[in-house]
Amino acid sequence: MKNYIYFVFFLTISCSASYPDSQLHKGILAYNTGDYHTAVKYFSKSINRSPENPAHYAYRGHSYAELGEIHLAVNDYNIAISLEPNNPRLYFYLGLLFYELKKYSMAIENYTRAIQLNKQYIDAYANRGWAHIKSDNFNDAVSDFQFILKDDPQFTPALTGMGRVMLAKKKVREAQEYLQVAYQNEPNSNPVVSLYADAQLAAKEYSSALQLYTNALRLKPNDVGSINGMGYALSELGNKKQALHAFSSALKIEPYNIESLNNRAFTYYEIGNFVESIKDYNMAITIRSDIPELYFGRSQVYQRLNKCRLALIDAENAIRLEQNNLRYKRNVLSIKQCQ
Repeated sequence: MKNYIYFVFFLTISCSASYPDSQLHKGILAYNTGDYHTAVKYFSKSINRSPENPAHYAYRGHSYAELGEIHLAVNDYNIAISLEPNNPRLYFYLGLLFYELKKYSMAIENYTRAIQLNKQYIDAYANRGWAHIKSDNFNDAVSDFQFILKDDPQFTPALTGMGRVMLAKKKVREAQEYLQVAYQNEPNSNPVVSLYADAQLAAKEYSSALQLYTNALRLKPNDVGSINGMGYALSELGNKKQALHAFSSALKIEPYNIESLNNRAFTYYEIGNFVESIKDYNMAITIRSDIPELYFGRSQVYQRLNKCRLALIDAENAIRLEQNNLRYKRNVLSIKQCQ
């Protein structure tokens, strides 16, 4: 769990100390060598010997988290908090676990408690901001990031967070400004490079976006988001064949990725391969039947095939899911003329 860098550091420096509990010491050594199963075994023995020590539950909880046993980790952190309710770090790590579980409201609740106990807990503000983004609470996210940036204008997690919010609000120029600084700070961070590429893509600076996505993929070759972004940039630059290859590569990694299916379906539509386009739209709609853009895209293909009844059904489904979209309404009028 890469977000736990501060906890890993805490464990590492603890190894230099002298422990009356040899099981705890062995657990920490096992953890720091990546042997998390063995770490759990030793931390469990420490808990049996000292069940009132919150640190032992925290150590084991973090080992569980590294093994992907998030619910077991949550349970251990809740016990640790019951034993030491005024430790802000415990709430911070519990917030990380709930974020991992996509329970963003509970993540926010725990980050908030950590901040209440430590008003200058910058990492808690940053993580709470990102949890607000995941909950579409963009104004709350901005408040958290601005709190950080007023004292540390170079703090990369806050800069990327602001960039992400600005993209969501369609404020592309502002997003570029924040993300350019973040990129200058951390040019070798895949998430930073990829998000900056997203901003360049939104600004229709396709060549720049393509180069950034290429850099992001050097840092993380199987990053589906960057592969999709690269495909989109290639398509806009007129390289439809390479774009299709990119989207197909993404689907080899994540066969049910909706963005990849939608992008490839639209690219097939653009080059006149309507059969393959319909196949991709069908697959995407089977996976997610609640996305209006998929019905809109398929309706366009049906319209080109003069299958006006099917086109109208899809067009009306798009409006049913997003009633105030003018583009969808115009599409229905166009299809009715086709009939």
